[in-house]
Amino acid sequence: MSSRIIDRIENRRFDKSNNLLKWLAIISLPIVVLYIANSTDGFKSFSSKLDLISFITPLFLFIFHRNRTKKWGGQFIEWKEDGVEYKSRESDIVSINFQDLSDIVINLDTIIFKLKNGLDKELLIEDYTEYEDRIRIKSNFESVKNYS
Repeated sequence: MSSRIIDRIENRRFDKSNNLLKWLAIISLPIVVLYIANSTDGFKSFSSKLDLISFITPLFLFIFHRNRTKKWGGQFIEWKEDGVEYKSRESDIVSINFQDLSDIVINLDTIIFKLKNGLDKELLIEDYTEYEDRIRIKSNFESVKNYS
């Protein structure tokens, strides 16, 4: 599908939490280095080990969250003249040509594409948390549904 793009909505739900955890990790890194450099007991006491763990936790949270959201990030829905293309956390990039559609079922958190070959494809829109985005998504699919 290489037709002109009519509308595109990107999901940036995970960007804010990634940025927050990134800054917490950046702040905690020099604290950990200074804490290790100034440690006098060699981390033999329980409290010094507990302190170190509390300083390192933002680093692990950032790494864990970033790896988890890598596959969820970059979600988008793109309407083109002859079809729709999307990426969700459930699937990589999917392209659907409007000529292949027999029906579109618009639910609260999902859009179901009923294809002429008997297969169904489902698009989860629950990650699009902005009210305006969800209204726009449903409106765009409603106009596609009425057009076909």
